[in-house]
Amino acid sequence: MPDTTGFTHEPHWGNIYHRCIHCDFPGWGVFLTEKERQHHARTHAVERAKEIERKRRENLRLAQQAQRQQERENEIAYASEGR
Repeated sequence: MPDTTGFTHEPHWGNIYHRCIHCDFPGWGVFLTEKERQHHARTHAVERAKEIERKRRENLRLAQQAQRQQERENEIAYASEGR
């Protein structure tokens, strides 16, 4: 069961090793301090925020493109009615 930083605590022969559930960092047989685990979790949070922002911008671009296309089609379809 992962902790709040996203690390599992795996016991092995009386030692506790940590492993990130997202990327298997730092590999097998390494103990990390709480500060190191928090720092690694922040890197994942930054990556997720960047990916969310990238998707948001892409969705906005597509929506604006669709809106411009709709406006062009409406202008062509209803141009003769205004005259």
